[in-house]
Amino acid sequence: MKKDKLLVILALCGMSACSLGIGLNSQGVFFSPVAESLNVGRGAVSLYNTISALTTAIGTVFLSK
Repeated sequence: MKKDKLLVILALCGMSACSLGIGLNSQGVFFSPVAESLNVGRGAVSLYNTISALTTAIGTVFLSK
């Protein structure tokens, strides 16, 4: 019974990681259109995405408890 629960948890973690990875890795495609529509540089959009990802990574450590 414990082994089945562990496999389900591992599968759910894998599904979550894949869905987050696709979203985070495809953001680079939209840097130029977003920067043009906001009238800022691509670096500003990239910096925003970097800070957002770091904040999410740090926050999950504390919020998961």
